[in-house]
Amino acid sequence: MKDIIWTTRYSDTDEPDKQGRWARVGYLEHKSRDQFKACQIAWINKIGDQFSTYVYVGKGEFKNSFTDLDEAKEYCKETIIQFYKNYLED
Repeated sequence: MKDIIWTTRYSDTDEPDKQGRWARVGYLEHKSRDQFKACQIAWINKIGDQFSTYVYVGKGEFKNSFTDLDEAKEYCKETIIQFYKNYLED
């Protein structure tokens, strides 16, 4: 699997922007490394001390909540890996 590239949305720090928004968007790296060909596959919101994850694979959306950003990113990665592993198995 290609790496997930995490980008900032709304705020580049651990704090929300002036309107209270904070997010990290995950993209699957495209083999050409062209940023316009990357596919958005995950989204992490921060509300208070909670990180809410959304992973979009197939026709499903997988959701979960964490108190640590690294745990949220790991959940996204493992969900994607497990989906493709199950999808590609006979």
